[in-house]
Amino acid sequence: SSSREQLLLRDLLCVLLVSSCWRSSSAMATIKMRPDFLIQKRVANDNRLAASCAYEHKMKGIAQSTQWYEARNKYAFSDGERRSHAFVKQEMDCANAELKLRRRTRLRMLYENETRAYEDELAQLGLAVQREHL
Repeated sequence: SSSREQLLLRDLLCVLLVSSCWRSSSAMATIKMRPDFLIQKRVANDNRLAASCAYEHKMKGIAQSTQWYEARNKYAFSDGERRSHAFVKQEMDCANAELKLRRRTRLRMLYENETRAYEDELAQLGLAVQREHL
């Protein structure tokens, strides 16, 4: 008897479920949509897409700027070092050229003094160096 009651109860629940589904589907058919609902939905979706694309473009620009700035900061020290080395090299080249000029001048003065001293010794002996002037 309990199994029969269970079967009757199950059948009753199925009938109620089917009738409620039929009523809700008929109620859904009576709901009227606005005539431009689908158009408005598409326009809203397009607007969201355009806003998303604009945001993506803005973020790409920010990322590029940030990447450039970080690279600039990262390599700023090495750029400074390179400039410093170039400046030191230039200073050393200038100092080297000036040193060569001073040495050349001192060597020329040494040769002239030795030549004068040699000519003075020869003059004391009554001799002279014959120079050919053109």
